[in-house]
Amino acid sequence: MKRFMITCAVMLGISVAASAQGAAQPDKATPVSKTAYKAKVKELDKAIATGKTEQAEKLFGEVNNLVNDEMKVVRYQIRDAANETEKAKYVELVKTQRGLFSNAMNIRQAGTMATNRDALIKALNDFGDTIE
Repeated sequence: MKRFMITCAVMLGISVAASAQGAAQPDKATPVSKTAYKAKVKELDKAIATGKTEQAEKLFGEVNNLVNDEMKVVRYQIRDAANETEKAKYVELVKTQRGLFSNAMNIRQAGTMATNRDALIKALNDFGDTIE
């Protein structure tokens, strides 16, 4: 009997651990503050202007994460839209945002951030203007 109880306890522990690992975590969309985004772009601009390349690369990565979070929020707004008019509004917004950020990435990849600083910051700020 004792061996049976120990075996049951071990099997229960294994099944609980397996189900906890296999359970998908809910995907969340983190809202992006327009103010926080603009501040991060301003910080990036300052790092580029002062020649702090490593810091600028890190900050660009942070801006990229904010962009991805914002576009995820908009995709969720499309999914959760109350009606077709609202859905269409968010579909257009995500199209605009994708185009603006694609432009920023093209500028970023066309040369160094320092040589394309003004165009890059403008493109990032244009994206920021779309954040609700």
